Amino acid sequence: MLILVMTLISWKNVKVVLGRVQQEIRATFLTMARRKNESPRMRSRLDISADSGNSSFSSSSNSSPRSTRSPSPSASDYDSGLDDDSVTTDQEEHSSRSDFPKTPETSRKRKSSSITSGEELKGIPFATMKRIAQQYGSSHRFTAGAINCLRQVADEEIQRLLVKAAVCARFSGHKTVGLQDMKLVLLLQQL
Repeated sequence: MLILVMTLISWKNVKVVLGRVQQEIRATFLTMARRKNESPRMRSRLDISADSGNSSFSSSSNSSPRSTRSPSPSASDYDSGLDDDSVTTDQEEHSSRSDFPKTPETSRKRKSSSITSGEELKGIPFATMKRIAQQYGSSHRFTAGAINCLRQVADEEIQRLLVKAAVCARFSGHKTVGLQDMKLVLLLQQL
């Protein structure tokens, strides 16, 4: 009797184990069949998405506008000297910033304080001043007030003051290098 009971129990255990093995084999076969069926579909989907992505990229690259660069100033622009309007007065700078109409007084001041391109400031030509203002500042203009202030400075200090005043005007947001920038530089030197 004991032997029969033991054999029945062991047979039941074997059946349970075989049933689990069969289930696992069926599951593996089903997953393999699904992968075979789904693989061509997925490949076609991936190919379609890749083609659409390439076409959209090419269309966007073709439609993007080309960036236009402004031509850089040549050396002849620096050496050609100053124009009559490249050195302005403090009054002209103030009137250009404001929206008030121009009066005859301001036009007289402009004519009286206009500086020709052949002038020099203690051996420094205005073309060099233009180059310094353009390189270190935000424009190529020195006002007449700044130039008159520089005439009272020693010769060996002019070059340094030109660079410092141009930098000061750039960080102050001024369109031209004016008398205020020159006074600020001189004041900072005294501190």
